[in-house]
Amino acid sequence: MRQAAVSLLALLFITPALIISESNAVFVIYGLPTCPYCNYQKDFFNNAKMNCVFIDASIRSQSYYEIVSATGLEYYVPVTVVINRDGYVTAVVQGLVSEESFWINLTQIDPREGISIYIGEEFVRLINETSRISVLNDVVHKDISELLNQTTTSIETGTPTTTPPQQLFELLKAVALLIAIIALFIVPIIIFRIRKTLSPLSPELSLLKP
Repeated sequence: MRQAAVSLLALLFITPALIISESNAVFVIYGLPTCPYCNYQKDFFNNAKMNCVFIDASIRSQSYYEIVSATGLEYYVPVTVVINRDGYVTAVVQGLVSEESFWINLTQIDPREGISIYIGEEFVRLINETSRISVLNDVVHKDISELLNQTTTSIETGTPTTTPPQQLFELLKAVALLIAIIALFIVPIIIFRIRKTLSPLSPELSLLKP
């Protein structure tokens, strides 16, 4: 229980783009950047404001193969792993599904009953063997931990990251406000000190003083 909760918190921490939904469930897509269905699935979750993480299956091929093997699915993408608010895998879905209620229902499954496997919206089997349930949870939690380590390393080494446009806009507003405050309070003081310094040394300037 503790490991699952920690993994979910880590996932939310390493993905600033996540929008915290009411259920706090997370949908982890194993797909390919060149796959249109994978991108459609990712866009669906983002547009529906549902927490989503995209994992390149070509880079984490071992994880993808272990998930497909444990679920008995074919080697196709996208494969979406549903993680409930407690950090447990409740379902695995292969293929594109753009029905919000379908995904929400999958987050409500009791993981103690097993992991539901779907192809599209069609239920195909229930995984209730402890060994396969452990494999599915361990694989996803391992990927989350590795993503966390990569993100931490990037921060420590100063690797540039992409700032979302909205965050960039807010940052620019904050900088502009700070500059305005500095100009309002600091600039008059600087001018006063410059005039005070010049006056004794420049009689011609002193004559101009009111």
